[in-house]
Amino acid sequence: DIHHFGSVMGQLLSASIPLSVDLLTAMRRSYASVLNSDNSDDDVDGNDEYDEDASFVITRMGALLSHTTSENGQTSVRLLHTSFRDFLVDRRRSGVFYINIHNAHHHAALLTLCVMNKELHFNMTDIETSHYFNETSAILKIGHHILYSCRFWIEHLERIATYSKNLREKVECFFYNKLLFWLEVLSLAGLMEIAPRTLMSSIELLKKQAPSESTDKLCVFIEDAAKFVDYFGMAIGQSAPHIYLSALPFTPVSSEVFKQYSLCFPNILHLQQGRLLEWPAMEAKLQRMTGVKCVLFRSNGQVVSCTGYDDLFVWTPMTGEKLLVKKGGVHLIGKQRERRTGE
Repeated sequence: DIHHFGSVMGQLLSASIPLSVDLLTAMRRSYASVLNSDNSDDDVDGNDEYDEDASFVITRMGALLSHTTSENGQTSVRLLHTSFRDFLVDRRRSGVFYINIHNAHHHAALLTLCVMNKELHFNMTDIETSHYFNETSAILKIGHHILYSCRFWIEHLERIATYSKNLREKVECFFYNKLLFWLEVLSLAGLMEIAPRTLMSSIELLKKQAPSESTDKLCVFIEDAAKFVDYFGMAIGQSAPHIYLSALPFTPVSSEVFKQYSLCFPNILHLQQGRLLEWPAMEAKLQRMTGVKCVLFRSNGQVVSCTGYDDLFVWTPMTGEKLLVKKGGVHLIGKQRERRTGE
């Protein structure tokens, strides 16, 4: 069926990373279950095709795709040559096989948001105690389609100029109902550093849409969520349970995040006095080095620091994790920019 072909290949072409057959199918079935429960037509043509297994299309394209006959379905499927992609996205050449890449990203955004709205929940990996830091094995309990959705949903939204009504509703549902569970997954996956950029990008994208009271309200909420992440990101990145044990209870009472989610967790810690009323101006205090000669803040959020002992550290302020350590042999180089005249 041509609609089935188009929906599967649209997923492959718009994906941020190569996807396996199992991941493709899991995302499609999660989306289809949401449609069935909502009894809605949604924004995707040929919705019935999302009930179908992606392997129905993939296994018939061995001459054009790799790993089409993988027995376990977990091997990433790739185009054997970029000319196939060029053919599919060229309407004049591909005819009925044409893939509108803009629509593909719109569908991918719906898929990822539906996956998160359906499958994100409290204590994703059944952690029994908050006394320890995150365990790397915990992430194995989370489906790959959930991990992909949590990591890349924003990249698909960034490729869409105008959001449909249904897509805006999915975005609102995510932020008002699944934000903390999304942070939980990012914490367990060691991806907390993408949270600030994702949140700020969401605000920028929403402000480009048609203005409305609900959009303005959502932007205010996301701005508050960004402050929540900035202030508690280091603790959350080290231990996911502290989203609920430390971060939410100590969030200022004026916070939109606190107002929205504290009602969902009535048994969290309650402070009798000393609670913050507003977010403090200082976002984080970092105390890991002494004798620092210089500090550089990079555009990607990383911090480069050179200590007094000619050591170099590169680390992320979100979690405090050291990404690079170079002991000795580091020398500061000063350069004065010459003023040019006559230009």
